[in-house]
Amino acid sequence: MQIDYLSLDIAIEHTEDGYFVRMANAPTGDAVAKFQSPFTPAEQDTLHRLIATGEMGQSTGGAPAATLQQWGTRLFHALFPSTLQNMLQSNYHYAYQARAKLRIRLQINHAPQLAMLPWEYLFDPVRNEFMALSLQSPFVRYTNLMHQIVPFKVESPLRMLVVISSPGGYPPFERERAWFTILDTLDYLALENKLVIERLNKPTLLDLQRRLRQKECHMLHFIGHGSTDELTGDASLIFEDEMGRGRRVNGEHLGSLLRDHFPLRLITLTAGDVVRTATANPYLKIAANLVQRGLPAVMATHSSLSASATATFVNKFYTMAANFAPIDVAMSEARRALVEDAQASAWGLPALFMRTPEGQLFTPVQPDQQKLAEEAASASRRRRFWPAFVKR
Repeated sequence: MQIDYLSLDIAIEHTEDGYFVRMANAPTGDAVAKFQSPFTPAEQDTLHRLIATGEMGQSTGGAPAATLQQWGTRLFHALFPSTLQNMLQSNYHYAYQARAKLRIRLQINHAPQLAMLPWEYLFDPVRNEFMALSLQSPFVRYTNLMHQIVPFKVESPLRMLVVISSPGGYPPFERERAWFTILDTLDYLALENKLVIERLNKPTLLDLQRRLRQKECHMLHFIGHGSTDELTGDASLIFEDEMGRGRRVNGEHLGSLLRDHFPLRLITLTAGDVVRTATANPYLKIAANLVQRGLPAVMATHSSLSASATATFVNKFYTMAANFAPIDVAMSEARRALVEDAQASAWGLPALFMRTPEGQLFTPVQPDQQKLAEEAASASRRRRFWPAFVKR
């Protein structure tokens, strides 16, 4: 049965009068309210540290820390003041009556400092659930620009390129283990002719450009280090140069390179180790930058995932992507898989940035039946005349 989706846009805007949160394109009408930051600077630093070290919801220093629900509830009340809370529930009810799902799209393009907050942990105390875990209301960070990106028409299998960069001078991590975690988890998709996985032999920017020129790539998965310049705030991924040393590539440079490869629909940015820059996560900043420069969807992590969490996540996420599911629905399913696999708070670490309004990255195209028939006829003729040719 075809499931319809309704969209609800929540935008945080910065004006000379302060911050405002605006509800737009809502089925039951639009509204605006004053936005108040849910955390003090000290609390925000603590929150980032808990996320980066995997201690969300745990006790630290002998005193009980705030639970995920407490952190998430404070985020919820900031994003949905009392008036907007009532409208949110009305939109849920409207979608239910229409037998539709409600896609919630958070826009924080004009408040970049607020993008570092873990909005993925929003907890709705009325419905008693984390919003990002609901299949009835997929949650996504959204960039709404004038130029709309349409789904890419493609025949199976999809092609995914994996880039694993661990240059000298940076903390080493087990890159071979990272590669085989992805390969061993998704090998069955190759057997089903749904996904071809390839590793970039040399994780340099030149080799990436060369590979993209050679043949189509539909998804790119980067594993490695990121950094943020303390003076300029510029975020970069760390590729390798020809000598194996680190080369910083900022979001603008990478975006200008990747947007020219039209078949590329999804980029995944994951940390090789713990994200050490707590208040300026480079992966989140680069993800927002890439989407603004034309990439349809980017997934970035608040911090690194364990090997078991990575296997669980990529299995569900890429399986649904290879089956042409909307990418925000794939994200919700992957988060729920992490919860079912007892991965504590890891389900909230992936953040999805999306520019396609309906989340559809690909449109499956059936092979040209006439072309297949011609190829089959040609093969039949070759088989028919081959014995006579041999006899002569």
